[in-house]
Amino acid sequence: MRTLKRRLQENFWRLLRSRAILWAGTILFVVFFLVSLVLVYINATIMRDRIQDDFNQQQLFLARQAASWIEGALLDVSGEVNSVAQLFRAPLPDTVRTLALAAMYERTRSRGVIEVGVIGPDGSLLYGASGDSTPPWPAGEVFEVCRGAGPGGPSLGPLRVQRRPGREPVINAVLCAPLPGEGKDSRKCLLFARLDVRRLLASITLSLHSGESGYAFVLDREGRFLQHPNPGFVGVSAFSAPDEGECEIRLDEEGERLRERLLSADEGTAAYSCGWRPGGEKGVRKLIAFTPVRSPVLARSGPWEVAIAAPSSGVASAISRVYLRHVVLEIPLVGLLFLFIFLAVLFQQQRSQALTERVGLQEEYIESILQNSVDAIIFSDPEHRVQIWNRGAEEVFGYTAAEMIGQTFHRLLPPEVDADEELRKLKEEVERVGAIRNRIAQRITKDGRRIQVSLSRSLVRDREGHVIGSTAVVRDITEQLEVDQRIYHAEKLASIGVLAAGVAHEMNNPLGVILGFTDLLLERFPEDSEEYRDLKTIEENANHAKRIVDNLLGFARRSEGRETYLDVGQSIRRVHGIVRDVLLNKRVNFDIEVPEDLPAVRGDSREFQQVILNLINNALAAMGPEGGTLKVRARRRNGEVEVEVSDTGSGIPDRIKQRIFDPFFTTKSVGEGTGLGLSLCYGIVKKFGGRIEFTSVSREDHPEAESGTTFTVTLPVASGEENSPGGEA
Repeated sequence: MRTLKRRLQENFWRLLRSRAILWAGTILFVVFFLVSLVLVYINATIMRDRIQDDFNQQQLFLARQAASWIEGALLDVSGEVNSVAQLFRAPLPDTVRTLALAAMYERTRSRGVIEVGVIGPDGSLLYGASGDSTPPWPAGEVFEVCRGAGPGGPSLGPLRVQRRPGREPVINAVLCAPLPGEGKDSRKCLLFARLDVRRLLASITLSLHSGESGYAFVLDREGRFLQHPNPGFVGVSAFSAPDEGECEIRLDEEGERLRERLLSADEGTAAYSCGWRPGGEKGVRKLIAFTPVRSPVLARSGPWEVAIAAPSSGVASAISRVYLRHVVLEIPLVGLLFLFIFLAVLFQQQRSQALTERVGLQEEYIESILQNSVDAIIFSDPEHRVQIWNRGAEEVFGYTAAEMIGQTFHRLLPPEVDADEELRKLKEEVERVGAIRNRIAQRITKDGRRIQVSLSRSLVRDREGHVIGSTAVVRDITEQLEVDQRIYHAEKLASIGVLAAGVAHEMNNPLGVILGFTDLLLERFPEDSEEYRDLKTIEENANHAKRIVDNLLGFARRSEGRETYLDVGQSIRRVHGIVRDVLLNKRVNFDIEVPEDLPAVRGDSREFQQVILNLINNALAAMGPEGGTLKVRARRRNGEVEVEVSDTGSGIPDRIKQRIFDPFFTTKSVGEGTGLGLSLCYGIVKKFGGRIEFTSVSREDHPEAESGTTFTVTLPVASGEENSPGGEA
């Protein structure tokens, strides 16, 4: 009995001890398991937040790049308006002004310009150029908008949303520049350029992509969409519901804070809840990065805000999937502590690899953006050593990335500039004001060329706010400055023409006195005397000088631009009288074949003489100092009169034949030509219903053949002259 009792007690305590050990082990493992789950969750949350922060920083970089492009586009249009306004302040013919407006429109239409023009003091449209199907703004309304502009350069006026059934909306805005009044009117005219702001912004933002479904949009200072992937949102507030019934930004507590930052032209990153995403899914969480567009052009309308948003699910889903996979793997491991540790280590490795791959993918995005930018983008450390040198920088400066990485900017600065002092001043200014925008500077390329660049520079900081370097965006504006210089030379040529007319008037007075006294003296001497012959010599030379002055005066006189009838033969002979001495000095054989019975043609004699003179001047330049043969031939054919100007010069190469009628295109050296001659000829001939064509054989393309060029000007016979007799050569 005592033995049985002892055995029962031993079994009880053995069972109790085994259960205690089991429970203790279970509790210990559960605690360890829960702690590991908490640690995994905390770690996953930290990694998710870090990835989201990195993702938002990359979006902020894209937003800054887009803002820089938009600022550059606005400055391009503003610069064009300023340049043409300067040209219009000179006393030029209407043809030049019309051509200048058309050229400005062609240069700026890719920037969203849909109409350009000049409005008179009474609000009427004087000149205009457009090519868009968008209905024009009434000139009176444009005039009132422009009158509200303050002093300074051109600035964008109020925005006006124009919706068209079945088509994307248009956001109209105008840039204006004052001009002097026409004629005796002292009131000012206005030069304007009308922009479709949505089209301008779409050309930049639609090419930006963030992640798989991220997109970019632009807001004005009132929170209205200027550009959005959904056309129904354009012109509508980002915080109110459009026709689809959902707004972009939901105005909860978080949305209110974001709204205040967006409307105050702030820069940064955030997250918000929204009611729209590409594909139609609604009520999603998004990450957003935003930065303001600040430009002198927006002085009236206020700064815009460029934002790039992407669903946070694309960032969080990868972390969530990995986390759930880890939990599923741990459930069967109850009691297998060592195996659990092994799988946990394996999970950490997989997560690190996934993070590495994701970071690598983001680096590929950034690298693609940098390398495909048309501007030079350069990142340098605080010691001005280059760390990033994109393909745009290679195209601007000629140096490859291998040649510049780790080097300073010394080789890019002109030798007469103290490079260390220049870089020190730039660094101090950037640190003081935060950024440099559109600074004009001179730089040296690899082949030794000096170029003018527009330089924008800003600091780059790490998360703790420490400066780790600076980013420079450089654009080559050498060609743009050359165009401005050519316009300046064109204005000087116009002034010279006015001066020539004044000189001709002043020369006529003494010549008239000389001829008058010569006639009086001739009456005092017999015809067979030496004095009489000397006086006749004086009279002949004075008359010759008077003819030259009369020709110069007639050519310099401004044409009123109205359609008249002209005598082709008389006009050609008058031009020959002007250039006769020049042809002799340049050893040029001049041959004229002009029938006497040519009918009158439509046109203005002054402008027609200008066309022939420009063609002769171009022929003389092509023949050069060795001279040659210049032939002017006229004939009637099928109700038209053709005038051919042929030379034996070097000819026009095939590579530039498509561009010779373009304004400001010239093959001459700086100071020898403006590139306006053939452009003016084309405009004059087209104005009177004619055409101008050419054939050419160049020495460059055909060295074995005889070179030369023939320009053919064809003008219609004037009304009432079609049935009159005429020669046909």
